[in-house]
Amino acid sequence: MIKKSTGRALLAVCILGVAGPSSYAGHRGSCAPPPCPPAPCESVVGEMTQKVLVTEYVPQQYETTQTVYRVQYKEEKYTAYRCETVPREMTRNVTYYRSVPVTRNQTITRCEWQPVEEERTVTRYVVQCKPVTRTVSRTVDKGGHYECREVACAGECGCGGGRRGLFRRHSRCGGCGNEGCGPATQMVSVYIPNCVTEQVPVTVMEREVQPVTEKVKVRICKLVTRQETVQVTSYECKPETRQENYTVYETKQVPYEATRRIANWVPSQEKVTCTRMVPVTVERQVALCGGSCGNECGGGGCAGCGHRHGGLFRRGGCR
Repeated sequence: MIKKSTGRALLAVCILGVAGPSSYAGHRGSCAPPPCPPAPCESVVGEMTQKVLVTEYVPQQYETTQTVYRVQYKEEKYTAYRCETVPREMTRNVTYYRSVPVTRNQTITRCEWQPVEEERTVTRYVVQCKPVTRTVSRTVDKGGHYECREVACAGECGCGGGRRGLFRRHSRCGGCGNEGCGPATQMVSVYIPNCVTEQVPVTVMEREVQPVTEKVKVRICKLVTRQETVQVTSYECKPETRQENYTVYETKQVPYEATRRIANWVPSQEKVTCTRMVPVTVERQVALCGGSCGNECGGGGCAGCGHRHGGLFRRGGCR
């Protein structure tokens, strides 16, 4: 219940703030609120209307003067500067170096190889062959003789030495020709030397080296120095000064007259048509709801002024 009554109160405040001041002000400005006239209570169900004064705003046009600022351009002359490159001839002294040949006498020392004959004592070695008698030992055979000796035959047995058949020979060893006989022998003549060592003189040629000293003339080259004066040419750098002309480019600021446009804000008065809202009081027919007596200014309302006060802002009567 508290929430519902609070909502109704806020809604009533909004309605009074929007519609109440204009109508109520118009009502009070036109006339004082009369007392509620007596009206018989009728139990007639229907609609009731009443004339009320309402303030309305009507648009109205009027002419006025206002100040407008416009841009105006004007030309003015001023002095400007531009950069120009100007050539200028100048003179300067230049020092340069030039190579100059210079000839002068100079003493030099020369070294030369000269052939010279010298007498020198030299030793040379001479090889000579001389006979030399020496005694050597040798072994000689003196008085050797032959002897007869019995030696074994060369065959396997003493019966024939291995040959058989057509070319069979009889053994000179005197074999029997039967198997199982003993080794065969034969008589041979053997020389027996008689070696004797003796000393024998022998003459041989031997080489003998002997030093021989003698004087000879030798041709050699000696280094000989001598002084000599010659002319020598050399180059020297000598400074020389001369004048030369050159061009220098200078930058100068040259004044000239130029024109520029300047924007100014100029005020001007002009007539304009404006619209304003004018309050006007008009009479309106409003509908009232029936169902109770209008004298009590209760739930039905006041019949004289048409105001309804109920709920939170309910008053006791009509003023």
